[in-house]
Amino acid sequence: RLAAGELDGHPAVRVARRIITRASSTHEDHGSVDDARFEAMSADGAFCLEWSAHGLRYGIPREVEDDVRLGAVVICNGSRAAAALMRRRFVQSAIVLITARREILAERIASRGRDDSIAARLDRDLANWAADDADHVIDNSGELAGAAAELVAYVKSLLPAGA
Repeated sequence: RLAAGELDGHPAVRVARRIITRASSTHEDHGSVDDARFEAMSADGAFCLEWSAHGLRYGIPREVEDDVRLGAVVICNGSRAAAALMRRRFVQSAIVLITARREILAERIASRGRDDSIAARLDRDLANWAADDADHVIDNSGELAGAAAELVAYVKSLLPAGA
């Protein structure tokens, strides 16, 4: 949210708003739909990317493709489960792995109050990813503002000269 707020209004940057089969919360701004609605949206071609993780379904709206075609850098809060799909779908893509030390991740997941087994989630997430798979890695173990500033700088480095 901090990085998105900093980049909001930049003419060459868009922040994609995910659609998730989970109720919205203060932790994340996303569109919330039930499973039946998500399935209908998917069947109608509403998503350019979609995946399942943690017992939920996630989708990135098809409009993102228009923004990319027009030359925008689009920021998408994705998933390790969707990284390979994203690279196939968008040839010019960059994956940023934002992570933190295990104990900090556990605290943050617990504070959201929506995961039954934090240890299992951490083991699953960390086993399915290597930092080498990312184009850029941000350690979000410290102050959130520092990690957000690093993400903003990285996104700006992807912009064409003069954008």
